[in-house]
Amino acid sequence: MITYCPTCGNMCLVELTAGSRDLRYFCQACPYIYTIKQKITTHVVLAKKEVDDVLGGDETWKAAARTD
Repeated sequence: MITYCPTCGNMCLVELTAGSRDLRYFCQACPYIYTIKQKITTHVVLAKKEVDDVLGGDETWKAAARTD
């Protein structure tokens, strides 16, 4: 997941804070810092492709090399 700075719009990076095990987002272009206090997750539903879309269908295999 990419997080962008609400102040300047640049991409925020993640760093481990000095002296603790906390993570935080920070912006390299401005002084914006956001301490991550809980687990951040994103759920993405992927659409399955048909087998012919992945392998190319019967026409693709007609020109394929064959072994004995």
